[in-house]
Amino acid sequence: MRIYSLVVPLLLALGASHADAGIIWSETGASCIPDSATVSGGIYDTIAGYVRIKSSSAGTLNLYCPVFVTTSPTSLGLDYYSAGSTSSNQVSAAYYKMSKSTGSLTLIAAQNSTNCGTGYHASCSTTFTDTVDNTNYVYFVAVTLVNSSSAFAESFYAAQLSN
Repeated sequence: MRIYSLVVPLLLALGASHADAGIIWSETGASCIPDSATVSGGIYDTIAGYVRIKSSSAGTLNLYCPVFVTTSPTSLGLDYYSAGSTSSNQVSAAYYKMSKSTGSLTLIAAQNSTNCGTGYHASCSTTFTDTVDNTNYVYFVAVTLVNSSSAFAESFYAAQLSN
């Protein structure tokens, strides 16, 4: 019993250090908050955790995903479906920090489907450097889906921050 009480904390500590690598935050599209124009426009669906512009609609969908991390991320990932590779059909994600004292926004990193390609469940990421400061800033990922034609249904599956 004494060996068990020594080995279990050691194994837990080893597992915790391994968990620090990789994805430190992830959010599905349906977990993010649409802005008021998106809600009133009624152009989106949530399906099985992801968000898409309705196939019968065209327009812009804006979502905001709150982020809380204690470890500084170095990569922003985006999982999406995009039918086009132009500004008129795209999915983009931007990682921001907002000053608690002034409300000013600082863009930390951004990724766009026009840089990564089209198709079902496409993924891309970008790297960056920033130091997390939860005392002075709050963090979020802003996601924008643009669909110029009702023939397409741009979709946002998830965003991730990794280190």
